[in-house]
Amino acid sequence: MEGEYKCKNKEKTQETNGITLIALVVTIIVLLILAGISIQMLTGSNGILENSKQANERNSFYSAQEQVKMVYMAVKTEIMSSLTKDSSYNAREHAGELASIAKRDLNGSEWKITPTEENAQGSTITITYTNSSLTQNGVEEGKPAQNGSIIYTIGLEKEDVSLREDGALLAGNSVKMLDKDGKKIDITNDSESLASVYGKKVSNYTKGGTYRVFFIDFEGKYGAKGTVYLKADSTENIRLNGAQDKTVEVGEGEDPAIINTTTYEPTEKAIDMMKKQNPWWGKKDGTVNQMHERCAAWLCSPTAAAESSNRQWEIYFDGEKADYVIGTPSVEMYVDSYNGVKHKTQGNYILGAEYFENGNAHGYKYTLNGEKSTLQGATDYYTGANSLDKTDYGKMYVNGLWWLASPSAYETNRICLVSGNAVLQYTSDGSTVGVCPLVCLKSSFQVQLAE
Repeated sequence: MEGEYKCKNKEKTQETNGITLIALVVTIIVLLILAGISIQMLTGSNGILENSKQANERNSFYSAQEQVKMVYMAVKTEIMSSLTKDSSYNAREHAGELASIAKRDLNGSEWKITPTEENAQGSTITITYTNSSLTQNGVEEGKPAQNGSIIYTIGLEKEDVSLREDGALLAGNSVKMLDKDGKKIDITNDSESLASVYGKKVSNYTKGGTYRVFFIDFEGKYGAKGTVYLKADSTENIRLNGAQDKTVEVGEGEDPAIINTTTYEPTEKAIDMMKKQNPWWGKKDGTVNQMHERCAAWLCSPTAAAESSNRQWEIYFDGEKADYVIGTPSVEMYVDSYNGVKHKTQGNYILGAEYFENGNAHGYKYTLNGEKSTLQGATDYYTGANSLDKTDYGKMYVNGLWWLASPSAYETNRICLVSGNAVLQYTSDGSTVGVCPLVCLKSSFQVQLAE
């Protein structure tokens, strides 16, 4: 009996010991699994440490962004205040002073600001924020654009100050376009942004020819602010002073002698458009008395949607996309377009077209860098050989011999002209010269670039 009891007790003890060992192994396995899960949660691609790192990166990124936005507003306020005191104030002439505002508010070692000299001039203030924790696309696609730093650019203009972050617009007025792939792009009033579209062919306005982005009117000088103007490549040759008045559409193959400049009387709409396209002439004179003024008025006579509109530019007019078309740009718009971008190959000058009264010849004379040109052969009415950029921007600033819709102050039968030898000059109303129709686009129409 006693032996039987001992045997059964021993079996029971062994059975108990076996269950304990299995439980221990199971416990260890569970703990290992939990440890693996914990390590994954801690160090994985979506783990606590990574999330903490991303949170810190986002905090650094957006904190820097907010600080720069405050500086941008301070710079903009300073410019507006200066303009209130002096309407001729030019922010670009005070770039160094405006940069000192940024230096005052962003004074840590992680910030670098240019220009550095207080008397420096320039079109931009560049602010670089350096932080080793920043990784390319670490916040979202394209933010930041590179490892370790963010580059902010404040574009300086008279009435429109823009702010860009690694090239993308953050603040300021802009015009939206589509690149050749249909992606939206923001164009602001600074030379780098304008250079990215000026002279580029467009794919979605093709009525009557090939068109390029010629001018964006950010200041509303020629009409509504933000209006985009396209210019056709030089098309037909026209002799403005003919034997008799004609009202045929350009492009019908008729005799290119269109008007008799001694008898032609421009319509009220033509004169109003001439004033609009030549604001300096419109303010100082505004009356059509001489032959060169009649020619300019004819070139400015608009083709628009209204039934009473002149139809002479009909072959270039798409009423769904354009407000109006005129024969060619004015000299003032040409100069504003040209000076809006930089010219590296040739013609690196600031052009000027000033209203001038030379006896009865009320019109325009030219300057280079604010003074009478000193280039070979130059006069007040001739900018001198190779004074224009004939290579860059799709060659749109020269591109042959073509009229400008403005009277020259040289004589009463002389009209402003772009010459094929890269010169702003004049020629008589009896000359046969090309036109480059100017299209004023509707605000609802979005340009798409073809290149």
